[in-house]
Amino acid sequence: MASPDTSFSAQQELDSYWEWWRSAGVEHDYREIPREWFESADDSAAVSAPVAKQNAEPLIEQNNAPPVRPAPSPPLAEAHMQRDNANTQPAEQNVPLPDSFDDILPWWQSSPALTMASGLGPRILPVLKSQPKLLIISDMPEEDDEEILFSGASGRLLSNILGTVNIETDQAAFLSLWPQYSLAPEMEMDKQAHWNIITSHLMELIAPQSIILCGKLANLVVTGNDLAENRRSLPNINHDGRSIPADVSLHPRTLLARPTMKRVAWKDWLRIGESLNEVGAVQP
Repeated sequence: MASPDTSFSAQQELDSYWEWWRSAGVEHDYREIPREWFESADDSAAVSAPVAKQNAEPLIEQNNAPPVRPAPSPPLAEAHMQRDNANTQPAEQNVPLPDSFDDILPWWQSSPALTMASGLGPRILPVLKSQPKLLIISDMPEEDDEEILFSGASGRLLSNILGTVNIETDQAAFLSLWPQYSLAPEMEMDKQAHWNIITSHLMELIAPQSIILCGKLANLVVTGNDLAENRRSLPNINHDGRSIPADVSLHPRTLLARPTMKRVAWKDWLRIGESLNEVGAVQP
């Protein structure tokens, strides 16, 4: 007897694709007005990005520590001075890295180890918790992020996408390679080894159960491979004798700027959802 045909028809795959994006709050393909991707088109409405909730919660969820807020934005001339001096900073071995999880945010605000060649504006804080189920790593903050990572439009989209794989944002931590927004982030790749040392150390202190690398530069710095190569052969990240499963996807900013990439992201997040289920990182 012939085995039943369990393959998806083209129509079934298309229906699954649109249902997934509806679950993520993306009903239409608005190319000229990206914010219409979200469930509320009212710009004046309060948003609940993964890390910018109306009730200000501690940014580090350990020992009830108070949130640490970034310093005010430096003048533009000071930002240019940071870029001019970026290559004169001491090598990473001469700059202390944080010794513990609790030291990360104070260090992030002031350490010269994080001086960028192309950074603009204030340093934007990561959103951390110790031993989270999931750590999402971006290359840099967004231009519309305020004080904390993923507090703008990309964060709203990411929050909706996480909901489709049954991950609550309070189960995840959010980290960037660099503390500032940049118009030319490729300039930072001249110090790729430097950023790898820093990010690897922070991952060790955070100790997540699993990791998602968002975008090309995050993949290059953390693994040495580009996003496409890592998608073909998913990496494990080895730290302190343990192997942390990692996965990859397009950055939310890419989806906002290029809606035609939604299908690629859909396939990424279907795979990510299955992987997270396998490691027990999602709620039943």
